Amino acid sequence: MRVEGAVTSLTCRGQDDQFFIGTNKCQMYRSAYATFKEELVAVCHTEAVNDIVFPEGHSDLFVTCSTNDIRVWYTPERLERLRVTVPNVTCHAVEVTRDGMVIISAWNDGKIRAFVPATGEPMYEINNAHNLGVTAIAATSDCKQIISGGGDGQVRIWNIGEKTQKLREVLKEHRGAVSCIKINKNDKEGVTASLDGTCVIWDLVRYVRKQMILDNTLFKCVCYHPGEYQIITSGTDRKIVYWEVLDGSAIREVQGSLSSSINGMDITSDGASFVTDSMLWALSARAGFTSSAAALAVVWKAGANPGMWDRHNGLRNHGNTCFMNAVVQCLSNTAPLAEFLALGRYRARGARAEVTHRLAALVRALWTRDYTPQLSAEFKNIVSEHSAQFRGNAQHDALEFLLWLLDRMHEDLGGGGGQALSLDANLLWGHTERCETFDNPPLCQENFKVQLLEVWGFQNAQVP
Repeated sequence: MRVEGAVTSLTCRGQDDQFFIGTNKCQMYRSAYATFKEELVAVCHTEAVNDIVFPEGHSDLFVTCSTNDIRVWYTPERLERLRVTVPNVTCHAVEVTRDGMVIISAWNDGKIRAFVPATGEPMYEINNAHNLGVTAIAATSDCKQIISGGGDGQVRIWNIGEKTQKLREVLKEHRGAVSCIKINKNDKEGVTASLDGTCVIWDLVRYVRKQMILDNTLFKCVCYHPGEYQIITSGTDRKIVYWEVLDGSAIREVQGSLSSSINGMDITSDGASFVTDSMLWALSARAGFTSSAAALAVVWKAGANPGMWDRHNGLRNHGNTCFMNAVVQCLSNTAPLAEFLALGRYRARGARAEVTHRLAALVRALWTRDYTPQLSAEFKNIVSEHSAQFRGNAQHDALEFLLWLLDRMHEDLGGGGGQALSLDANLLWGHTERCETFDNPPLCQENFKVQLLEVWGFQNAQVP
């Protein structure tokens, strides 16, 4: 039996006559004892996925790129159909031409490489396309031109013939690496985003700048609204901003991520929803896809109230659990703590930490639209196991429950040594540590103070 990579794990399948093999090349094989023949059942990239693209008009195939390779995937069977390997280099971006006949790719060695989608055979290479590596790429709808962006900040336009590839124009406006390129439907206009904090809208007929957008961020992604009268941008400031193409003015902005930059974005053809990739967590079951490794795909509604998180708003009462639901909602809407829990940025002290795990699952479900009453019922049950005070269906004081829950989280997670969260014995001061498990920075750099504010409401009160 021969498998790709070193074998890192072996396991039997219960009472069955099969066993599974895992390798350091992120591949999993299945074999029967009788035949001792390997069968590949799961595979993925060994490094971060830098780009993902679906061919025009196809949803059953998509292409991804990473270090050393490009892969074509077949979605109905969730299998890899094709792998194009280029050793010792990294592919930053990938594109499939509108006719589906060519995969074009951008590489950190400064080359643009083109491949046949069906076989992976090389078609052509453009050497020295950019001095500091090719970082972004796009193709016009007529498949006759490629627009590339580089680490040098230049945007270059290439004429592509059957046997020749010639440089047509060099556009010099950016001072930092070009991170994303989009072209409108008629190929007469394009937009480039850069890490220098600018987005440039280009006239692709006269090859001149039409508008420059400046913002206090490192732009990581940009896309056209389907109407093409607006563009949508995002980057390291974690904001999603709509801009007018005509004059470059900002129309509206929303907070797109709780703490980390947004590195990928796309919009549906009707403009009703768009998806962002915050490079933080695993694939959302409801969103259906991601554009990078370790990413949480978040679906936004771009209709009457654009930019609002499409998340579940309510929690089911289980008896008189209004006090518990109120506390969970407050914690869920406290951005740093919500991300701390929902994205798994904590390390449990000991083997249990059941309360924190259940709370994290509940907060995560609220933000990924996966909430079911069973989740809040399980949270209530685990709270009851750990505190006799909150057993049964009686009403309790929300402040008392909040203090108990914070103290419980301190017990589950505190103690320093990379355990992420520590509170003092009186629940007055706390601090966060670097999480060694996920290699994440602390939520705050200084100690924080726990402050409590009680708000009283009066009904039918008369003021003399």
